[in-house]
Amino acid sequence: MTFLGGQSMSKTELRAAFREHHRRGAPLILPNIWDAGSAKAVADAGAKALATSSWAVAAAHGFDDG
Repeated sequence: MTFLGGQSMSKTELRAAFREHHRRGAPLILPNIWDAGSAKAVADAGAKALATSSWAVAAAHGFDDG
């Protein structure tokens, strides 16, 4: 189960919603978050979607990625 905008969605529904944001001339920008605080701040600022990387999460917790 995944969530988009507070709604429970199947993976198929989530993929379809994500695909709808890909528009010619209006690229989807994926801000990279690294923890719950940055995710909330970026979402509250109006991001349509969030991205993360294993390195960003590891570094935020003081670990090496790997």
